[in-house]
This record gives sequence, structure tokens and C-alpha cells, in this order.
Amino acid sequence: MVTRIEENITQLSDLLLNYSWLTPENIKEILPKHYVPIDLRGAIISHCSEDKWYNEMLRLMEQRPKNPDGLKKIKSMDGTPMRSREEVIVYDTLRSMGLIVFYEFPLKLPDGRIIYPDFLILHPGTMTVYVWEHLGLWYHAEKGSKYQQAFCRKTLDYAALGFGLGSNLIASYPTVDGGIDAEKIRKMCKQIFFTEETGISKNEGISASQFLTDQKNLDISMAKNFDSDGWNDFL
Repeated sequence: MVTRIEENITQLSDLLLNYSWLTPENIKEILPKHYVPIDLRGAIISHCSEDKWYNEMLRLMEQRPKNPDGLKKIKSMDGTPMRSREEVIVYDTLRSMGLIVFYEFPLKLPDGRIIYPDFLILHPGTMTVYVWEHLGLWYHAEKGSKYQQAFCRKTLDYAALGFGLGSNLIASYPTVDGGIDAEKIRKMCKQIFFTEETGISKNEGISASQFLTDQKNLDISMAKNFDSDGWNDFL
């Protein structure tokens, strides 16, 4: 019995000598760069919330119409109501990767119009801003052609704000039968945000501080009609 107790004491002593406290910061250092688990997201947001840019993003988001037309009873994992099941899948996937995501964030254009992208993304590691559009009706038999034309026009609006395809404006597409490949969305997210050779290393997102400077005079009252895509004239 005495021998067993001495062995336990020795093991505990070794443990105390080599033990290091785990914090969100050193856990992230140990993990592969492409993996940011969702349970660290709270710590990331808590840190970011102390920065002016994050608080300002929340303030601008709160100026969005409270009950925009077209929102359905379909909700994401965090309870955000959305327009389609496919949007929920994209949103939940982005958040599960540790990204900070706003659904239909109000963006003011230089001419005063307000547009609402599907997802505005803040990367907590680089504090840069991206736009993600899921083009759910791209292959629609009846509406697809006009939908495609409308999106091409919409890219000009995004370009006026500094968002461009191939860098910080990201587009995902449905399957040809109108469904969604959730695994493909996850792979896209990893490649764009968590791979050294792609967007994150080249800092292609707009800095959060610059984004806020451009949007600081947002006046949501200028948006006469809430239109998430600006495409409702033919949808």
C-alpha cells in the first residue's frame, strides 16, 4: 500500500511539473491552421467585441428592417430566420468553421441604395471582410436566365464597395437539380479562409476598419423597400 501511494505521489509530481494551463490562445496554436472549432468561437467574439469595428458592425446590423419580407420559418442553428434551407446550410457551415457571419447585412452603395448580401463574413484571425452569395436559382428552368443576368449586374454594385469575384466576393452554386452539396461548401470554406496559399494569406478581404469607414454614414431609412437581392422584380 505504501509503495502504491509513493508511486501515485511521484506521478502527480511529474504531472504538476509538466502541466500547462489550456487557454483558447494556446489551443489554437496547437491545432492545425485550417481548423478553428466552433467552441472557440465564443472566446474569439468576446475578444473582438472589445474592438470598435466589431461593435460598429453590430450597430449597423441592428439598423436592418426587423421583419424583412420573404423570411421563412426556416432557422439556422443559432435561431436566425432565413429564406431557404440552402442558405441555412451555408450559414451554419461558415459558423461551424469559426467565422463570424451576418445574414443580409445592410450595405450602403455610393449612390445611396442599400443592398443585402446573403452573408457578410468577418474573419476573426485577420479581421477582414468578405461577401458570400449563394446563387440558389442559377439553374432554375424558368427564372435562371434573368437570375444570372441580375447577379452579373449585382457584381458591379459589389465592385463599387471593393468586393470582387475571385478575391473577396465568393459565389457558391446549387447542384444542377437545384439542391446543395454541403460537403462542397465546407471544402470551399477551408480552401478560401484556412489555406495558406489562398485568400487568407493574401489578405484579400477588406480590412474591417476600412469597411467601417466606408459604411459609417449608413442611413437605413434610405432603403425604401427591403429587397435582399435586388432581384424581386422577376422572382
